[in-house]
This record gives sequence, structure tokens and C-alpha cells, in this order.
Amino acid sequence: APVTLGRHSATSVATRLEPMSEFSPARPLRRRHSRPFGARHALLALSAVLVAGCASSGWVEEADGDVADVLAMADRTALDGRAEWIQQPQPLPPDAPGILEGQAGDGMERPPDSAPAPLHITLDSALAAGFSTAREYITAEESLYLSGLSLTGTRFGFGPQLDASVDTGWTDSELGAGSTFAGADFRVSQLLRSGGTVSASADLSSAWTGGPGASRSWTTGADFSLTQPLARGAGEAVAYESLTQAERDILYAIRDFELFRQDHAIALIGQYFDLIRRKTQLANDESNYAQAVFDREKSEALRSVDRAQDEAVFLARRREVDAETQLLVGRTDLTFSLDAFRIRLGLPEASEITIGIEDPPFEPIRLDAESAVDVALHNRLDLLTSREQGEDSRRQLLIAKNRLLPDVDLSLGYGLGDTSRELGRVGPTDWNSRAALSVE
Repeated sequence: APVTLGRHSATSVATRLEPMSEFSPARPLRRRHSRPFGARHALLALSAVLVAGCASSGWVEEADGDVADVLAMADRTALDGRAEWIQQPQPLPPDAPGILEGQAGDGMERPPDSAPAPLHITLDSALAAGFSTAREYITAEESLYLSGLSLTGTRFGFGPQLDASVDTGWTDSELGAGSTFAGADFRVSQLLRSGGTVSASADLSSAWTGGPGASRSWTTGADFSLTQPLARGAGEAVAYESLTQAERDILYAIRDFELFRQDHAIALIGQYFDLIRRKTQLANDESNYAQAVFDREKSEALRSVDRAQDEAVFLARRREVDAETQLLVGRTDLTFSLDAFRIRLGLPEASEITIGIEDPPFEPIRLDAESAVDVALHNRLDLLTSREQGEDSRRQLLIAKNRLLPDVDLSLGYGLGDTSRELGRVGPTDWNSRAALSVE
């Protein structure tokens, strides 16, 4: 895909350069300075630094916008049309056994006021919380965001690189006249698809001495250069490998996130129905304990009228103790499981949750095994990523072979420059050119 300079790159560069307008040579260099660098210059420099710091406050919003664009594009590339692309396995004959799939869910019932009240969790409300407040899901979302942010940074490195600087200095001594110099330069460079780098720069500087008979000189220049590798590092595949891999990595990250969403939903559903199983088991344990208490009381009553043996009373009491122990263990397990589920959903610590016993309507799924395997090999996103990672490995092998070649670099340059005592007469009129071929 063509490399473009995104909003983040252009705005960041513009923001960096805007404060430098305070150091424009048109202002300080037109004045005759009979004394060294003073408080006015220091105040100007401090103001520029403060403006630069304030201007950076909008970078976060720009980065968020760029990452949103990158993730949206990658999502369309990786997942668009998947409903049409995905395949379905063949159904089994009516007389063959199948597997079961459940569906259930109502909305979450929220307490009418802010008073702490138990939250009744259904399957739908559990999934809604799992995809909004669950820490595990939020972490996965943030990791995906960082992947997109990494791509924007890589793309920035392949766009035009702008740089500018302003510098000034002064000297003074008791026995001699003070001197001051100031200069500004601007540079831009661009990586070419051939692996070379083209750059251009311009500069303007001035130096003068104070006191009687002050002298001043102006220097200006412009330079253009091209560096092109001819062996090692040459070619678009080598030069743009980091960008190519970054763009493929964001597709892999989108697929991994989609797989995580599926696994996360399945895990939440499994944990939810495990809570229902534990609650049902607890109800059975309560019933068993109540029956054990009744049997113990019955045995003691029969023994009091000499219609039962001591052994029967002892066994009834033992069954009651065992049933009570099982009931206490079941209550503890259910409480612990509810807390673990609440933590996984990211609900507040003070929130008490309850799970209703609901039987999902089961629908038999009848699939042909061989067809299911073929469809899985076609549909699975992780297998698709693995195949493309194999292509990455073959491409990186070719790049590794390129690194074994010698360095053969061609360098070309052309410059203009001039020096004068008057600003109106200085101009880049004296030319110079250069060419070099290096082999290592």
C-alpha cells in the first residue's frame, strides 16, 4: 500500500515548528547589538520553550484519532465480508447422533436506587458486563490500541522527516570586544522505495562583534544530497520491511482480538452455567440435609419407644453430619465462585450478585465430522495468521540473505552558499558538487 503522511505526523511536525517562528532571523538579526546576549533574548527563548510545551497537549487526541483510523482500516481488511467468506459444515443424517448448543438470556435487573442491593445476573447481562467492564477485556482492547499506535509510529518514520533548529551564542572578555553569533537551519529528508535517502537543507547565520568599529557577516547556504545503496539494503522489499511487517502485524492483532472475543464469550458462558450447576447442587444438598435431619429425628423417636437399635440412631446421626458438611462446602464453593465471577466481570467489590436457575433451550446440532474439519481449516483466523506468518518468514529469509552482501553506496550532492557583510547581498550563489562511491 502507498505510504502516506498521516494527520499525526503532519500536525506534530507543524506543532514543533510553530514556536520556532519567534526565532525568525527577521527579528533579532536586523538590530545592531552593541552589547552581548541580554535578558530580552533569554526571555524570548524561555517563551518559545513554554509555547512548545503547551502545543504538545493535543498530540494525545491526534494519536487517538490516527489509531482509530488504523484499526478501522485493519478491521475492514481482516474481517469484512467474513459472513460471506465463512463456510458451514454439512448436516448429519437424521438418524446420526449430534451435539447440543444452548441459548438463553434476559436483561440485567438493576436496583432502583443507589442503596447496595444484590444484582441479579442473567446470561445476557453477564455477557454485556464481560464486554464492557471486565478487566481482561479492557486489557485486550488496550493491547490492540497499542498495536495500532505502533503502526502509526512506524508510518511516521517512512514519511518526510522535518527538522529545524535555532542557535545563538556569545562571548565577552575584560580585555576584548564581545562577539555574538546566531543561526537557523531547516532540513527535510525522505526514505525512497529504492532504499536510498534524499535530503535538502537550508541555513542562515550571522556573526558580529560589539563596541566601536563593530563588524558583522552573514552566511547562507542550501544543500541537496542523495545516498543510494546498490547492494546491501537496496530495494523496496528490504527498505520497507519494517513497515510491511508492522502493517501485517496489525492484521494479526485484529484477528487475535476477534479470537479472544470468541474465547472470552465462551468462557463467560461456561462460568455462568457452572454457577447454575453449583446453585442447583446446593439446593440438592439443602434437601439432603433436611432429609438427614428428619431421618435422625425419626430414628431417635423410634429408639425412645424401643423400636430401633442404637446402631440405626448412630448411622442416622452420622448421615446428618455428612450432609451438613457437604452443605457447608457447597455454600462456600458457591460464594467463592460468585466472587470470582463478579471479579471477572469487573463489578464493584461491594456489589453482591445472584444467579437465577434457568434452563437454556437446547437445540441439537448435527454435523458431518469430515466436513466440520474441512470448514475449520478454512474458517479459523489463527490458521490464516499462521499461513501468513509463514510468508513473513520466507520474506525475512530473503532479507537476511541481502544482509550478507557488501555495502556499495553511491552518494551525490549539490550545494550553494555565500558570505557577505550585508544581509541584502547575501545569497546562495557559489555552487559546489560532490560524488562518491564506497565499497565495504
